[in-house]
Amino acid sequence: MDDLIAQLQFVGMSGYEAKAYLALISAGEALNGYEVAKRSGVPRSTVYEILGKLKARNAAYEVKGEGGATAYVPMPPTMLLSRIRRETEDSLDSLERSLRHVTTQQTTHLTHPLSGRKQLIERCEDLIGAAQQSILLFSWPTEYEELLPLLRRAADNGVRIETVYSSLIEPEEQVGYTVLHRTTNDEEALTSLGCRLLIVGMDNEQVVIGGLVEDEAWGVFADDPAIVLVATELVRYELSMQLVLAKLGVEREAREVLTTDPEVQRFRTPGRAAALLQRLNQSAFAVEPSREPLRPAGTRRGGDTNGQQTPTRRKTPRAGS
Repeated sequence: MDDLIAQLQFVGMSGYEAKAYLALISAGEALNGYEVAKRSGVPRSTVYEILGKLKARNAAYEVKGEGGATAYVPMPPTMLLSRIRRETEDSLDSLERSLRHVTTQQTTHLTHPLSGRKQLIERCEDLIGAAQQSILLFSWPTEYEELLPLLRRAADNGVRIETVYSSLIEPEEQVGYTVLHRTTNDEEALTSLGCRLLIVGMDNEQVVIGGLVEDEAWGVFADDPAIVLVATELVRYELSMQLVLAKLGVEREAREVLTTDPEVQRFRTPGRAAALLQRLNQSAFAVEPSREPLRPAGTRRGGDTNGQQTPTRRKTPRAGS
């Protein structure tokens, strides 16, 4: 019940309004103010004010009960949610048009760390939800399943989705074009990278790069073209390479070379991705307009020296630079 109250508050009701509405829909019959107060826990001194507010938002209606007394019935939940959805979408469409008129193209690019699984996944969801053209994804099964609802919605909206699925077993549901990462199994990949790698690239404009180990997670968001280019080209390379190996039928031979060949092992430092992502998460860097070398934000000239993390902003080079 607390979850339902919180969700109704999220769409605009007060706590008392949510409690009164839930009392009405659970009763199955018209209720007077006293009965609503008794069932919902709303104080009797304010219950009629609350019912009046539900009437004003068309979530409840007055009817005549026994003896002509005033009673209340709810708008059915399906109708209420349909109305809220329409009003919300209309409001968002209007806001989007208005913001477009006042938005100026950014001359700086943002890079900032992401701490913890919740923040990492939410930032990935932000990118997937905002995509207009394409999504490039490198994901393990656990994170893929978590992102699947938004991936499905993006595909329905015409967004092109291309995924490297880091598993030897195909997902139960594939959205868009999916290639299995067959050249390493889970244990080999974790040993090599030190984490479950997660990359989400949106419209070749923004990217989230993250690593997860059990319940720990680190990552970085960036719209810096250089970082976006490197991350998205990595996903494209893996898509192409895994597809070529599959078409040639040499995945097993490739795995053998990757895991045992001495020359290849020179370039496979165990845990390298996890270590780099942790460093990104623990440090922020900035570039001065004078293009001085990168320096930790805590030692930036004239800047904050308390060692706290601050978003990285890199200045876009001027034309002719």
